[in-house]
Amino acid sequence: MTVPCADTLIVVPMKDMSRSKTRLQGQLTPDQRARLARLMLCKTLELLRQLEGVDSAVVTGSAGVAAIALKHGIRVIVEPVISNLCIALEHAARYAQAKGYRRVCILPADLASPAPGDLKRLLASHVSVTVCPAADYGTNALLVTPPCAVRFRYGPQSAYRHMDAAARVGLHAVWMPFESFSLDVDTSACLEEASEIDPEIQALIAVE
Repeated sequence: MTVPCADTLIVVPMKDMSRSKTRLQGQLTPDQRARLARLMLCKTLELLRQLEGVDSAVVTGSAGVAAIALKHGIRVIVEPVISNLCIALEHAARYAQAKGYRRVCILPADLASPAPGDLKRLLASHVSVTVCPAADYGTNALLVTPPCAVRFRYGPQSAYRHMDAAARVGLHAVWMPFESFSLDVDTSACLEEASEIDPEIQALIAVE
């Protein structure tokens, strides 16, 4: 096994754009939802390209998403055919561990305005599990050392569930809230707030 130069692999899970943002289907057209998912994915990948000393990957089963990742110079981890978010991330964590990464950072592609400084502060954490909660206590970033140390517990209030998962296996976990990581765009209220932050989102959802 060749040990990578970086000790951290940042993993962005992403489903096909046509199946993304289904909770917004009452507010946005299918085309708008797909364009919003693509816009936010590209913004996330651009953020990752600015980082030094870490590697990044997108885990996906979508050829379209894979093409976007590769265009941005980001590697692709192909998720299992029968999959959900937790299964895809467990697959990515096993990939990271097999490749010699010391830890894995899970970062979603739908944060409204993640600050590079906050991401760097997260990556500076040296405990086994670091949880960045969403405003609704979902998990909007997760840093795990080693990559397969805990089972992923994404779903409602998963920030608490990840803290509990760490405690169950005797790992030190910390709660690291960042305002810039608190807003993920998955509800109408979040979309409205995100549009006030980001003019590109505002233009995308504007009635034509």
